[in-house]
Amino acid sequence: MLPQAILKRGKYDLQETDLDRFMTGAVKTMDVLMWPIISSVSDYCLLDYTWKQERRSEIWNRKSAHIVSRVADKKGFPYRLPSGKMITLYSDKLYIQGNIVIVPIDAEELVGEIEGIKEDDNPVLLVLHTS
Repeated sequence: MLPQAILKRGKYDLQETDLDRFMTGAVKTMDVLMWPIISSVSDYCLLDYTWKQERRSEIWNRKSAHIVSRVADKKGFPYRLPSGKMITLYSDKLYIQGNIVIVPIDAEELVGEIEGIKEDDNPVLLVLHTS
């Protein structure tokens, strides 16, 4: 098995001296990296986490260990449809398997974008393949 990513929290990690504050709910005022979720596709990692009550998502290039894209206080990344309309791909709904990324998009966001789609239809699955 090979690790997808190694997350070094460093100064952003929960310190043992702060553990009692964490257990009492004071975590909201603490400067710690919380609830990290890591997904990986091809040469990139998606890191979702909470920092100071703000949700953040970052895409990292695994080879160079640099951030390619970052969004804060949103639940995903912007995606431009062929028509130019911007929608959000929710990072917590991504399904990643190998080089394939699948994400559901609410039908109401695609009305007028795809022929025959109505507001109350089931979500549409967007399938992306990376090389």
